Amino acid sequence: MRTAAWAHATLLSAEPAAGSHLAAAPTRVRLVFSEALEATLASMSLVDGVGKSRPLAVQGDPRDVHAVVAPLDSLQPGAYHVKWSVVSADGHRVQGTLSFLVGDVAVSAPVTPVSVLEKAEHAAEEEPEQELPQFPIVAAILRGLAVGTLATLAGMLLFMVMEREKGEGAARARRAVLRLSVIAPVLLALHLWAWMAQASPDALDGERVSILLSSGVGHVELVRIALALLVLWALALARRPQLGLAFAGVALVVSGATGHAVAIHPAWAMPLKAIHLLAIATWVGGVAWLACQRTDSALFAVRASRVSGVALVSLVAVTVSGVVETLLFVSPVGNLLHTAYGAGVIAKVLGVAILALFGVYHRVRSMPHIGASGVHAARMGMMLRWELAVMSTIMLIGGVIAYLTPAPPGFR
Repeated sequence: MRTAAWAHATLLSAEPAAGSHLAAAPTRVRLVFSEALEATLASMSLVDGVGKSRPLAVQGDPRDVHAVVAPLDSLQPGAYHVKWSVVSADGHRVQGTLSFLVGDVAVSAPVTPVSVLEKAEHAAEEEPEQELPQFPIVAAILRGLAVGTLATLAGMLLFMVMEREKGEGAARARRAVLRLSVIAPVLLALHLWAWMAQASPDALDGERVSILLSSGVGHVELVRIALALLVLWALALARRPQLGLAFAGVALVVSGATGHAVAIHPAWAMPLKAIHLLAIATWVGGVAWLACQRTDSALFAVRASRVSGVALVSLVAVTVSGVVETLLFVSPVGNLLHTAYGAGVIAKVLGVAILALFGVYHRVRSMPHIGASGVHAARMGMMLRWELAVMSTIMLIGGVIAYLTPAPPGFR
């Protein structure tokens, strides 16, 4: 099987089997994959020996969420190819072909091109081909930016609600939060469009968009956008930051029902992912909120101490949830050294380690002196901006690995 390193759902078995030579015509095509599928987004077409293609009516197998089935009319003796495209429950598309022969091929030889016939006959010695669209770098970046913006928004709202502060720092924080509340739904909508473009085997039209939006993945993306718009409404019109915080928190919990967590051990992975995102939001939001407080050194010292304590708890939650998620997705753990997904996870771990070192430096060197010196407060403010840059990079990496497979190349 020729499988790209970032493949997700993998074809495990096919009926008819790839390369098989059947005495009687099959009545259906059934494909079984390694992950649960979005059956409404699957498609198949049958190509006969003279190159004529016709679409097949695909539906999910009611007995197996990992399989799709398409009925076949009576087939004449000859060579056939099935071209298929499926979208797994985590929203990623894979496609491929398989070939088989029916009846006495010699009967149809006069009307069957030699190249097509030879390819079908040689298919008995090969495995079915599985290939993938080009890596959706735009969708991956937009995913990281959208989730990162939503997490920062939720975290900043949390500290605004808890502190109820006033003054110049509070005004800066409110302006930052309002900007984030505008950006978040825009980025989520752009990611939705980019996801639809990579999930569709054909050009997007009204019918295809409707099918994609009616899928489980489409529903989750629409709910996230709706919740992000409600955050904007709560802040810009209702002026209720507490309500905005509630909507943002729910949007992050809903985000737990996306990506690998939906397809791999969802009963454990989805709650863990939600906890992971909420902990990230508390951490990054606290740092962003503190970066807006740059006036009174004594007050800054008190707030820095509070954020530091919350960040420590968030670090533990992020680490534990991330480790357990990785153990669920990658088995054995040594596969992390052989995949692009593993490289992304290692990069995230290094990023979190850098952030932990920032935290240690603040607690040991910066915070003890902030109240007595505005210079130390300004220096810590600068370091907070560096922390935000590292956090933004980690968010982007998270968006990329969401489109990478935890399995090594050639996984069956």
